[in-house]
Amino acid sequence: MCVLINSFLTSCSSDDKESGKLTHEHQIDLMIPQLRSVAADFQNMDMAINEGWDTNLSSCVKHTTESGMGRHYARLEFLDGRVNHL
Repeated sequence: MCVLINSFLTSCSSDDKESGKLTHEHQIDLMIPQLRSVAADFQNMDMAINEGWDTNLSSCVKHTTESGMGRHYARLEFLDGRVNHL
């Protein structure tokens, strides 16, 4: 069984290069290793459930030609309307 942890990545405005802020691509390059590190402990469902990811949000999500995404689980205390890639 696979465990998929969904994430959302945010973007910068178009003038970020000129203002010294990180570009969208650079932000993503920095976030991906962080997300992989945080998700490393959740390679099986039992570990994720033991850590509180135990609220089933959907049945198995499948696409007829593109395979499936599996089930989606949440930790209710993280459902607060804010987005954080970790």
